[in-house]
Amino acid sequence: MLRRILVTVLLLAAAGGGLAWYVVVRNPVVEQVREAVKDSTLSGALDVDLTLRGLDLTHGEQGRAQWRLTAKAAQYLQDSGTVKVDNPSVVYYFEKGGGNMTVAASQGLVLQDRKQARLWPDVEGRYQDNVLRAGELFYNGTSESLTLADGVYLQGDQFACNATRMRVDLKTNEIVADQGVSAVLYLGDRLGGPSAGQSAGPSTGQSGKRP
Repeated sequence: MLRRILVTVLLLAAAGGGLAWYVVVRNPVVEQVREAVKDSTLSGALDVDLTLRGLDLTHGEQGRAQWRLTAKAAQYLQDSGTVKVDNPSVVYYFEKGGGNMTVAASQGLVLQDRKQARLWPDVEGRYQDNVLRAGELFYNGTSESLTLADGVYLQGDQFACNATRMRVDLKTNEIVADQGVSAVLYLGDRLGGPSAGQSAGPSTGQSGKRP
């Protein structure tokens, strides 16, 4: 029977800010566990996971932050090289204009080597006064885009839109709904729109660009 080693690392916020991800994964204790897994005399006899609590992970390239992930807890899965997170909240930064979109869900999975992530099953996002809901969200770091699926709903002050799939381009600030789209625009004194989750009317358009 496989012997399971579970290493718990408490990430405590320092006065100047939280500990970065690279500090955690290069912690001597973690390195010793990883070396034990690589040891041919132990591999196959160990199932090694790493549990992190109070995770705060920021990723960026060329001096620009692309996203920041916080979660109550996370588990590094040795076999797949992925990080499973509980109650994640992610801030995705738009390349233009300095804006951002905040997204939260009950569960998440981060494949940092592939620059990919998945959130589910009750995804809720906010950008300025716009509300976004979906059953799943997929992040692609190569294209810097978010793909939402499974009952997507987007509401702003003057519109509401339902779709089976919607894509957010973090480079161009564009939101494009391209499957199962129904949308309605509100004019005059109906700027408030329907309550979140209410079905929209016939489609009047499929894409919108955020300022």
